[in-house]
Amino acid sequence: MNLPEEYLLSHVEYHDDGVQSYSIISDDNMLRDKAEQLDKYLKVLGKGKSLPFTVSYDRKGYKPHTSASLLRDAICCLERLQKDYLRTRLVNPRIAAFQRLLNNADLCARIHEGKIVGVDQITTAESLNKLILDYRTAISQAGFKKEYLKYKRASIKNLKGVLNYLRHMQSRYSRLLILRVDLSWNDEHKSDVTADIARQCRQHLFRNMKKNPLFRNVLGTVWKLEYAPARKFHYHMLFLVNGHKARQDVNLARAFGEYWKKHITESKGHYYNCNAHKDDYEDCGLGKLERGNSSMEKGLLKAVSYMTKIDACARLVLPGNARTFGRGEIKALKTKNKRRR
Repeated sequence: MNLPEEYLLSHVEYHDDGVQSYSIISDDNMLRDKAEQLDKYLKVLGKGKSLPFTVSYDRKGYKPHTSASLLRDAICCLERLQKDYLRTRLVNPRIAAFQRLLNNADLCARIHEGKIVGVDQITTAESLNKLILDYRTAISQAGFKKEYLKYKRASIKNLKGVLNYLRHMQSRYSRLLILRVDLSWNDEHKSDVTADIARQCRQHLFRNMKKNPLFRNVLGTVWKLEYAPARKFHYHMLFLVNGHKARQDVNLARAFGEYWKKHITESKGHYYNCNAHKDDYEDCGLGKLERGNSSMEKGLLKAVSYMTKIDACARLVLPGNARTFGRGEIKALKTKNKRRR
């Protein structure tokens, strides 16, 4: 299966019905792409100086320009995202400014799929010109720039933190085994899973990892909680394993997924073993990572960059401002009969 790398880095489900095996890419990646496209359109529109339309002096006609198609695409993206995806997210200030101005302009009845429709299209074209002027004014304010930098700082901080963490682990261990397992819930139960239930399951998993022999060689984890309209809550999970003590990454990742499915979620869960499909990645950062292997390091960097990049345009917001991203070492609990040194 030859798919773009960014899709393979997203949440995928692997199914085997006994006759054929196939993968399903969930909607979270496609909607994330829509948010990124919207942000790119708005960035170009904000830097431009020309208006989308030229209205004739007698107001009997109008002429669309290049920026009109960009504006149309931006409106289409926003309409698609507003239906469900953005309800649980805090968008970046650029998208927020455009969204606010578009909603205040009350142009819904005059625009269909980004195109001007209905009577009095001249007035609509003029309103869209004003929308762009107001948008450019809004994003040129000093307050906006500060707000935008503050928004970006969170994802940048997460990326820097996880990169430093990975460098630290590589400095301590010359060989790591990198596992990527996506953890979710099956179709019958996914709608019942709240953010709090998702958090409790993750914490339950991490507690058990400290004392279950299956996870004895796990050194640390990097995790990202995400939510999509169809897939609901799910985790992107990286396991960093001691490569000197563990082998067979595909089997180990499968065992971790089965543990999540059977013991943590009580057979209500689902998982996708990314290590079983390493050949589908152009730059694979999964499996055995030897210190100095630049190709593997590049693939791992791409994977962790994706996990933090998700928040660049539309950040998932949970009740109580609960965490959606984390990393940390897994330290085994000391047994009672073990001597302290």
